[in-house]
Amino acid sequence: MQELPRGPRRYLALLHITCFSLLGNGLPWKIWPRAYRHTLLPELAVGSVGILGAIIWAYDPFATVLLVLPLLALRAAFRANAQGEERARILWQRGGQLETVLAVGQHLRLQQSRATLLQAVAEAARAILGADTVTGYLHDEEDPTLLRRLALAPPDAACPGPIQLPVAESAVRPNNGEVRLPLEHDGAGLIGLLLIAGVPTTTSETDRDVLTILATQAVIALRNAYLHEQVLALAARDSLTDLLNRRAVGIRLDEEVSRAERGGHPLCVLMLDLDDFSTINNTYGHQAGDAALCAVARILEASLRALDVPARYGGDEFVVLLPECAMDQGLATAQRLVKALSAPCLIEGIMSVNISASIGVAALPNHGRTSEELLRAADQAAYAAKHAGKGRVACPEDVVLALDQDPMELAVQLAHANMATVAALAAAVDAKDPYTQGHSQRVSRYAAILARAMLLPVPDLARIELAGQLHDVGKIGVPDACLTKPGKLTADEYLAIQQHPVIGERMLAEVPYLCEILPAVRHHHERWDGEGYPDRLSGSQIPPDAAILAVADSFDAMTSSRTYRAALPASEARRRIREGSGSQFSPEVVRAFERAAAAGAFSASDVPRLDGLHEVFEHAS
Repeated sequence: MQELPRGPRRYLALLHITCFSLLGNGLPWKIWPRAYRHTLLPELAVGSVGILGAIIWAYDPFATVLLVLPLLALRAAFRANAQGEERARILWQRGGQLETVLAVGQHLRLQQSRATLLQAVAEAARAILGADTVTGYLHDEEDPTLLRRLALAPPDAACPGPIQLPVAESAVRPNNGEVRLPLEHDGAGLIGLLLIAGVPTTTSETDRDVLTILATQAVIALRNAYLHEQVLALAARDSLTDLLNRRAVGIRLDEEVSRAERGGHPLCVLMLDLDDFSTINNTYGHQAGDAALCAVARILEASLRALDVPARYGGDEFVVLLPECAMDQGLATAQRLVKALSAPCLIEGIMSVNISASIGVAALPNHGRTSEELLRAADQAAYAAKHAGKGRVACPEDVVLALDQDPMELAVQLAHANMATVAALAAAVDAKDPYTQGHSQRVSRYAAILARAMLLPVPDLARIELAGQLHDVGKIGVPDACLTKPGKLTADEYLAIQQHPVIGERMLAEVPYLCEILPAVRHHHERWDGEGYPDRLSGSQIPPDAAILAVADSFDAMTSSRTYRAALPASEARRRIREGSGSQFSPEVVRAFERAAAAGAFSASDVPRLDGLHEVFEHAS
């Protein structure tokens, strides 16, 4: 072929080099987009390199090596950089996964239920793999061949049911976008499983390693939670009857009271007191007594609904919680239990004994708003049922404390009474004298006003108000002739009157939750100068609550009519209290009385005003 002229040959060489640069190995297209990203510079660079290479080759082919070698070195450098970036991405991803495992590990150290722990593990596994859903399973305690679902991430995903226990599952197994993560404990075998669905990419060896670390942490936490639950279950059960014990049923009752108040549901509490149970122990021995208690527990379980909660409360006392049960239903349940317990009971397979129980029924909110009040009311009703003839059912309304009984006998009954009964007794004492009806309620309100005027904290105010309501309960032991006598009392009659604070203290001492008000009840007739009764205390020896009651009691006595005189005007009563400061009354309490009176708290003796006075007293002080 005829050789082309020199000029056309140079143009052809330039075209060959340019085409080689653009289409041959594509080296500029691999290098420059990395350097200049998404701009027009890659095209310009390709054109420049191609033109430069063509010119060098046209004039000196061997010099082209000086251009090619740097380009090859630059290509190798960019490839190494790309590999480094990929390794950095993998390390960054693994770091994020390990950070997730570390975070959930801190969470798993907290004492929680197994369901809560497994939920945290499921959410962590979902975050590690970026999966759609993760389902957590644990052994079904009722059917050991099944795994029961306890966790689902996210919680609003489709809810799968239980699955069959796998025959063998000892390693992370990815399969078509689903990963099975076994939770296996040494010595206990497979205790659970995580099914991870919707994994967007193929799981790497690194992913499986991280999941294995997560599974190890989860197994340890779940095993510890299981052991803790077992210990709590043992601690919550009575060792003899296997019913809930006193502490556990108290916690359960608190929960049921809160749930009933939130949902507006009824709630009943039964208190069962076995009648003459000591006879079984004395006749047949304590082993037979224990067998009888177990028999009672089984009768309770067989006679109650699934949601009812029986418990052993004491030696021969049982408690039954009846959620979502009104008072009439509770009474019907109690009657059914009395009938079931009255049937002859075969114990130890050889002897038949008769067991009966007196049952008290209390309902929320009729007989109390707290668990303590409900239990106290039910216990009081059981006490009434026992004294009515045993083997009976009673409610708190059936309790009648007769005022003509011996005060110490009433004290024994008060030990089983609730606050409503004690308050009713105080009102009954007031009613003994038609001229002093409502006296205890007014003294209670006046004492609360004085406590507010002295800026006492709320717990002190509540205690003083209660002491005022019950301060004269000891008058039940004073003959009516002394209380209602229109003329002057004899020395013996006055001495009998002076004993009522002591009688009141002894009566209320039988009620454990009233122990804080005993000093005020005993000493509310002491005088600041030491001339009062019953102990002739003076000055700071007088309990502060008693000093407040002394002023409140005197003010109401002066402003109320008596058989021997008419009521004094409030202004005159205020003057006498002011004059008694430092002799009969505490000066500090009298100053508080003056502040309260100036604020209008005692403007109407029958209805003491409390609203808004606390701010007035704070401003005045």
